[in-house]
Amino acid sequence: MVQATELTDDRLILAALGSLPGIGSVTISEALKRYGTPIELWQTVQKDKAVDDTLQVKKQYKSALVKGILTMDLGKLEHDLNNYHIQVVGFHDEAYPEELREIFNPPQVLFYRGNLKTFKNPRKIAMVGARNCTPYGRNVATVFAAELARYGIAVVSGGARGIDSYAHEGALKGHGQTIAVMGCGLDQSYPRSNA
Repeated sequence: MVQATELTDDRLILAALGSLPGIGSVTISEALKRYGTPIELWQTVQKDKAVDDTLQVKKQYKSALVKGILTMDLGKLEHDLNNYHIQVVGFHDEAYPEELREIFNPPQVLFYRGNLKTFKNPRKIAMVGARNCTPYGRNVATVFAAELARYGIAVVSGGARGIDSYAHEGALKGHGQTIAVMGCGLDQSYPRSNA
């Protein structure tokens, strides 16, 4: 059984890297290939105020990486992660979802809340649809998701208004597992009605 991930120094710095403006998975991946660990990358940039010229990313991303590392307040980030019960898992973590390892340009950092073992459920189905759905669509999404949940199938959706919300609601009514892939930070609920 996969347990919650402890917020180690390595994961805290990985969370910081994943929070830097203008920095995406490719830059993080290349930086970690060059420096080995998030801590080594962080400490080297803190000391040298620069990244190695051999880092295989565009100059603008190198600059954003250095600026972000030099200005990030790790204490505040740790407080926010704990305050919102947000946990972190990295691409090289054992707990990282296997399905995501297979996609093009997988996220190097995942922020999550809840039970990470849901990712390990081999039976998942994605349910998405209109935000302004009909009553029929709402009913079908809710009933269908509840029935799937009763069979142990985890429902994955985006947590948006409409069909996504009803799919999650149905999975919960069926006492099942649900995964919401959020398009916003985990420190906020969008839409607020889904809090």
